Amino acid sequence: MITEIFWSTIYGVCCFFVRVLPRRVLFPISRILSFIYYLFAFKTRKIIKDNLKIILNSQYNEKFTINTFYNFSRYLIDFLKVKNNDREFFQNHLRGENINLINTALSCSSGGVVILTIHLGNWEIGGGYLAHLGYDISAVALEHSVKYVEKIFNRQRKNLRIHELPFKDSFTTCLNLLKYKKLIALLCDRDFTLNYYPARLFGRIVYIPKAPFLLALRARVPMVFGVALMQGFDYKVVMEKIIEFRNYSFREIPQVVAEVTHIIEKYVVNYPDQWFCFSPFWEQPKEVVIV
Repeated sequence: MITEIFWSTIYGVCCFFVRVLPRRVLFPISRILSFIYYLFAFKTRKIIKDNLKIILNSQYNEKFTINTFYNFSRYLIDFLKVKNNDREFFQNHLRGENINLINTALSCSSGGVVILTIHLGNWEIGGGYLAHLGYDISAVALEHSVKYVEKIFNRQRKNLRIHELPFKDSFTTCLNLLKYKKLIALLCDRDFTLNYYPARLFGRIVYIPKAPFLLALRARVPMVFGVALMQGFDYKVVMEKIIEFRNYSFREIPQVVAEVTHIIEKYVVNYPDQWFCFSPFWEQPKEVVIV
């Protein structure tokens, strides 16, 4: 109860200032506050550092951990601030790359497309950008441990015109939506369901969620891997590749998962301080906790 009141208060105050202050003021403030949080968040700091050391090896520098805290604060600012009708923001601060891959995937599909992304950059803004371009996009969201915070996040996804799908019975809901040429966006780098495929990332075993791949397999639709990268005060939304099952056979899943993890490696190693993984990534999942 105390924890919920604390986080509700923190998010309430932050949301107020995010709404009333311009980005050029908010970002310098967030740099200071995120650094203070970095100094005192001992457990989170260690987890981020341990994850980054596996990715970067001898190239690791403490600045990557500090920047991860700062970049996450920027993610929150833009997610909480931007609305889909903010044409100036989408026109001036976002640019797309290979977005036509979505149209290509739709044209060769009898249904919709599964958009695969990861906890990197600003996946919420990326979804909002696709909605801004006119795509009908839905995303599955887990319940937040603090109801007030969950309400804020739900409202913001609605503001971005991302149709939020409740986690319960989401697989059946997604299958039905894909029949009508819709886009379904799913995060594919972290399992929250204890239903995963073991794969390799940076030479170590990781646990990749099954749902995105089973969904594409069952619906017989292609997948497109995409990310929304921070570039200064702007974003670049990149559609990297169309990923398809050749025969829509379960035997193809390990190969498809390996293809996706190879792409994940590429982006994580190039943008390590934009990868927001705040739990020991290479540990086998045991329970679902969203904070």
